[in-house]
Amino acid sequence: APPTDRESWYVTKDGQDIFWWSERDGWGHIYRYGRDGKVKNQVTNGPWQVGKIVHVDEKLKQLWFTGRGREADHLVYYQALYKVGFDGSGLTLLTPEDSYHDVDVSPSGKALIDRMSRIEKPTEVVLRDLTTGKITKTLTKADVSQLAALGWKPARPFVAKARDGVTDIYGVMYLPPNLDENKKYPIISNIYPGPQVGSVGAWTFKGGGEPFALTELGFVVVQIDHLGTPNRSKSFHDAYYGNFIDNGLPDHVAVIKQLAAQYNFIDVEKVGIFGHSGGGFASTDAMLRFPDFFKVAVCGSGNHDNRSYNIYCARSE
Repeated sequence: APPTDRESWYVTKDGQDIFWWSERDGWGHIYRYGRDGKVKNQVTNGPWQVGKIVHVDEKLKQLWFTGRGREADHLVYYQALYKVGFDGSGLTLLTPEDSYHDVDVSPSGKALIDRMSRIEKPTEVVLRDLTTGKITKTLTKADVSQLAALGWKPARPFVAKARDGVTDIYGVMYLPPNLDENKKYPIISNIYPGPQVGSVGAWTFKGGGEPFALTELGFVVVQIDHLGTPNRSKSFHDAYYGNFIDNGLPDHVAVIKQLAAQYNFIDVEKVGIFGHSGGGFASTDAMLRFPDFFKVAVCGSGNHDNRSYNIYCARSE
């Protein structure tokens, strides 16, 4: 199952249909099995990823599920909600806004609560019709006016190229509130190597935290979802499988160089890096393997012996 989406399977009450998430074709999709364990049909397909199944109507033989990367005009990490027939027919986008849609279905199976936001846009909670996706009522909107009055500015999503010069890499950039583009600012990468989650974490509205605190001290901060992190293709996620020392660092170097070429206020001679747990491990790794690029690292609780990393997740068979 995708590491960030647990509810990626479903069994009908009569046991005749089993829906299972798999990357067997290189992308995370839903497959329909019979009770004999044989595949009836592939429910979804294409160069995009299914997240989780959120609702099933067994009478109508329809599934509701989240997905990422299907809409060319949407940011690839912003999940949307879709419905589709058990046989793969009638695939319909229900949340057309280019935002991250965090959804829950009402107990009645008629309505949908949608908490939608963007990296730079606060959360708006709306009620939708589950069948059509039509917004029937706005429930609430987050108010960040007091933050803005203090000089706070939202984070910015960006896209650059990975170490291969071909693959698109996405990240979030945080800028000092009183940015003077005629000056030079040190840049810090806030890293988490994965593989279960990327540096950005949730691709929802960013309103506070360590990156913003560092911008107040005069730093540009970036979070980069490098090769080897989830929610893209299987090949993207498997990029450094079996080579944990990679940590995605070549992509951080490549992306920061691109950002410095794009924004003159970034001082590429003053690059720092920090993180916690896997990010602490990666930060120390950065100093040891790229000492000419990363000048300072701050490591928080790094897992420097990966023979025992997440050992509490192990189980005996």
